[in-house]
Amino acid sequence: MAVTYFGSTYYSELAMITVVEKETPATAIDIQPNTSVVFANADYRVQANLTPVNSTSPVSWASPNVTYLPTTGRVVRFKTNEIAGINESTEQAGLPLTLTGQTNGLQDNATVYVGGLKALTTSEEATRQSGFTWSVAGLTPLVEQYQTDYEWRYKWVYYDAQNIAHDFTADQALNASGQITNLAELNTTKQLLIPKNSSFIELAKKATENKQPFSVKLTLTANKDGNELTIPTNQARLQVTAPIGKLALKQVPTFAFTDVPIEQIYTGNAATPLKPTATGNLEISDTRLNQNWHLQAQRPPSPPEKTSLLEHHFA
Repeated sequence: MAVTYFGSTYYSELAMITVVEKETPATAIDIQPNTSVVFANADYRVQANLTPVNSTSPVSWASPNVTYLPTTGRVVRFKTNEIAGINESTEQAGLPLTLTGQTNGLQDNATVYVGGLKALTTSEEATRQSGFTWSVAGLTPLVEQYQTDYEWRYKWVYYDAQNIAHDFTADQALNASGQITNLAELNTTKQLLIPKNSSFIELAKKATENKQPFSVKLTLTANKDGNELTIPTNQARLQVTAPIGKLALKQVPTFAFTDVPIEQIYTGNAATPLKPTATGNLEISDTRLNQNWHLQAQRPPSPPEKTSLLEHHFA
């Protein structure tokens, strides 16, 4: 199908028509979306694979919070709205959404994840040593569909315990907002970076200690000929755990002191000082955040029986 709009012609996708001799009911259905991570307000595709492949059974689509276009067909496009809530999974990049296809009394479901952001849990030791970054999953389909036609802006915000949004300040984060020509840069040169000395780390740590919600979110805004398309990520939880490091003296050397003749004690050892020998190494483990320590070694007093023997010699 071709549509002419303001002097430009737009074409639909190709659709194959096959005429068969008789009806062939479907015995199984398997639905496959073109990606496992999607974003609200963006278009995606889902396909229904039927058994047998020459089945004439029609496929219908319906599920909450999803718009299918069209609502029947083996291959349709779908779009979802933004899903409320905070993603607490460090494994799945977004909040779950179910796609459902039906044919001939059969049904199949597939789960996609809306938003592109995983939750992040890190320790204060790690953040204070090198900071941390946040990646965005699912960008490839957006690049393929929108990259060449739109100009992009991006902005990160964080949400406090009352779920109130705050802009990042310059000392809290790098690459928190700006313009971008390639969406893939959000995971490379334009990746959100929280420096190791950022005050944002302390905010997140306090929220974690108080068991309060604390999350981040990215919003993409695309502009084409004055028309804007807003694509938000999900909110993703951030937890910064308190220091768990410790200081341990794991190994010390063994010192061997030579026997001192009575003549040496009498005359002194300034001319020929006697030094102990040492075997083994000194090994200290310190995984604490503030690595401040001082080590002091001291020889214990001689046992009572050796002291008495020395006194006997002097006597």
